[in-house]
Amino acid sequence: FDRVWRTPEVYVEQLERYPAALSPDFSLYTNYPVPLQQWDHYRNQLMGAWWQAQGLTVIPTVSWSDEASFAWCFDGLPEGGDAAVSTVGVLRQDETLLLFEHGLHAFIERKRPSRILLYGQMRAEIGAILCREGVKWRVFAHGQAERVKWRDKHGR
Repeated sequence: FDRVWRTPEVYVEQLERYPAALSPDFSLYTNYPVPLQQWDHYRNQLMGAWWQAQGLTVIPTVSWSDEASFAWCFDGLPEGGDAAVSTVGVLRQDETLLLFEHGLHAFIERKRPSRILLYGQMRAEIGAILCREGVKWRVFAHGQAERVKWRDKHGR
């Protein structure tokens, strides 16, 4: 996403082809210093707002790191409506899955989204949270594994 951040005007025409764009997801890794996490949150929000100002329909991508980030990581996100989250990279360890679940619950509690677009793998624990909170969802499978398999098979 760094090139999108540095030259956003280059990508607007490409994004206009789609009915909506997800705001960027600059990472809020738990091992990043808090100011860097907040900088990436700022970049996510600013890019989404800038794209909206260019006439794009933008669905906000929600991210968080640890429970301390809940104090600021949902700032700037609208209440209700659609939101996107990603499970890519968070389902490998029990600790990161638990942080994801806590963050998802905190986001739903504070912003009450009507629907979540989930990019990655849906786990039963996540589905249970969404059902319990009455949030509709749609899953979009993460295609990286398939692309790697295809590349390995075809030697490209």
